[in-house]
Amino acid sequence: MWEDLDISCWPTLMVLGPSGEVLVSLVGEGNRDSLFTVCETAVEYYKSKGKLTLTPLPIELYKENLPQTPLSFPGKVAATGDKLAISDTGHHRILITTRQGVVLHCVGGKELGWVDGHYQDARFHSPQGVCWSVDACKVYVADTENHVIRMINLNDETVTTIAGVGVMGTDKYGGSPGRDQPLSSPWDVAVGPPHEDILFVAMAGNHTIWGLFLETATWQKGSEHKKGVCMNYAGSGKEENRNNSYPHRASFAQPSGLAMAAEDPYKCMFIADSESSSVRCIHFKDGAVKPVVGGERDPMNLFAYGDADGIGIDAKLQHPLGVAWNKEQQKLYVADSYNHKIKVIDPGTKSCQTFAGSGTPGKADSTNLQLVWFNEPGGLCVAPGGQEVYIADTNNHAIRILNLAEKSVKELPILFTSSETETDHKSVVSSITSKRALVIDVPPIDDGGICLMKELVFLTPVNTCSKDSLPELVLSYTLPAAK
Repeated sequence: MWEDLDISCWPTLMVLGPSGEVLVSLVGEGNRDSLFTVCETAVEYYKSKGKLTLTPLPIELYKENLPQTPLSFPGKVAATGDKLAISDTGHHRILITTRQGVVLHCVGGKELGWVDGHYQDARFHSPQGVCWSVDACKVYVADTENHVIRMINLNDETVTTIAGVGVMGTDKYGGSPGRDQPLSSPWDVAVGPPHEDILFVAMAGNHTIWGLFLETATWQKGSEHKKGVCMNYAGSGKEENRNNSYPHRASFAQPSGLAMAAEDPYKCMFIADSESSSVRCIHFKDGAVKPVVGGERDPMNLFAYGDADGIGIDAKLQHPLGVAWNKEQQKLYVADSYNHKIKVIDPGTKSCQTFAGSGTPGKADSTNLQLVWFNEPGGLCVAPGGQEVYIADTNNHAIRILNLAEKSVKELPILFTSSETETDHKSVVSSITSKRALVIDVPPIDDGGICLMKELVFLTPVNTCSKDSLPELVLSYTLPAAK
């Protein structure tokens, strides 16, 4: 169909007439006003010609048939210490959990919106990227569909907008104070050098990488910028896979994931450049943008995708959305989203290999990593210590845990506390005495061939975490009624 309709870029919006004729083709983002104008004009014209019927179409939204799950299309996940921040994208909220999945804070509600304030009052619209501040007291959020950057303060339990004006902007350069600076579909965020005082933003909507100064700090070539300023760090704004020693002459194609490797010998930021199906990097010393794996040499060719292990451009990815740096291993893990795999890159040799995932979209845990099924994983993070990778398995509505030592994958249960009750799913944890958890496998409870439960999670006092020294049961888990 792409070839028949002469479509050469994603996204492409095409308006068809009543007989299937092409009325207009709009390439790229930012065409909302043009699309509305064309549709309104076409409706009036064909209505006057008697070629339209006013009979409503039998439309049934996909989301109305989705199962009730604690998470809905989670986009990203970030780890610090013993906590996770999860962007529960489809539910328009951020969950702060323990690394065992116990929900400590539910920030925002299931109703989309753009509202600052207390956790319960705050509203997001399809948030994606999340990252922790250095002191782990704040979480920064790429509130994608609101086109803003938000800050969650865990000390006073509030949400504040720190950049963006609430509508998609067209400015590709920036330089204004954050609250006055329009943004365009921010997709990921990461705190970075020189002194962890800059919040880097993957601006997918205008194909650039930006920086928001959390404190007054120096930029490239020693230039100083005041706290709160938000501006372009790299990228011309053209949708290309163009590398260059000068950061503003380089071009990206929907950058969607960021990962910092601030230590020697790399001192760079890795980027999942989704639409070019490549991973690239920006060196902090001089801002030079260089290729790592995927894509091809022609910067205009955004169709050099595939699924192949290899070195440099011989390795092929398909629309990767996330990257995560493992400092202990000096390896980069990639959510190769449209290939339904997790891949690992050695930046020193530019070798890219499949690490987990069969390539079949679905959901299956396993101790054999080649038998694991993912479904368009959108983000991932490496936990402190470098032994576990948490994966936002987006279309499976789940967070999966990849254990690097055991080479296994299992799902993270999401458990709501009595103060953070998930009323739709009714998973309730009561009388929590610590953040340690003991998971015990039990025989599956079968109901008409459907597995309702395969493990129990107990919360235990700090000094007891064995099956022989269990205290009284402190977890009640209510499953949704079987249909």
